[in-house]
Amino acid sequence: MGTLPYMDERRLPSGRHRIPRELVADDQRRRLTEAVLAIVADRGYTAATVADVLAAAAVSRATFYEHFADKEACFLAAHREALEAALVAVAVPVSQHEDWIEQIHAGLAGLLDHLSTRDTVARAGMIHVIGGGPEADREYRDAIDAFCPFLDGGRARSAWGARLPPTVARATVGAIAGTVRDEALAGRSAALPALLPELVYVAFVPYLGDEEAERERRRAQRRRERAAAGRRRTARARRAARPSAGGDGEG
Repeated sequence: MGTLPYMDERRLPSGRHRIPRELVADDQRRRLTEAVLAIVADRGYTAATVADVLAAAAVSRATFYEHFADKEACFLAAHREALEAALVAVAVPVSQHEDWIEQIHAGLAGLLDHLSTRDTVARAGMIHVIGGGPEADREYRDAIDAFCPFLDGGRARSAWGARLPPTVARATVGAIAGTVRDEALAGRSAALPALLPELVYVAFVPYLGDEEAERERRRAQRRRERAAAGRRRTARARRAARPSAGGDGEG
């Protein structure tokens, strides 16, 4: 695969410099975790090797082992960091709303937007982590559990309340994760935001029932359509504001 292009842009200079050692170590670790996700997304966990990661990150073998014991440790660290970033992508928009229904709309939109621009995270973190061994499997289950509290706030809004099974949030998050995983596997990570109305329905139906969940799905669809129309208007306005290629003809 060679060195990843975006890493060349972001890496610190090599050779003699006065950059603090801690900053150098942080940069090396970041390059390794980004590289392992890219390699695993491209080749799968089993086929990925430490040598592949070293080449992509432009880091020596000795440096790799200063940070990680083996490939699994590097991949799990990268997966944890990707999970933390995804949780932030959900938690920040959720925190801007008090109403649970609005929180779910905002949180799902934040997650899909986040993953749509991080194809390697979507593929490596949601597909190949399942084949990464027992520890990776546990990490994936923990990742599913981490998103459950966002959904389980719906028990207070549900007509079924305490009668809902204790696993309903986990099953719902698993269904959403499975849909995202299928899209990533098909190479459609960039189109993930288009799934928002469908996933809004999936999130709400166990708590609110079919009728209300369908109402929220249609509302999510209308919001997407209005947002798309607004982006088209903005694009047209920007094109109209550009000076013509030939100038105004005055000399």
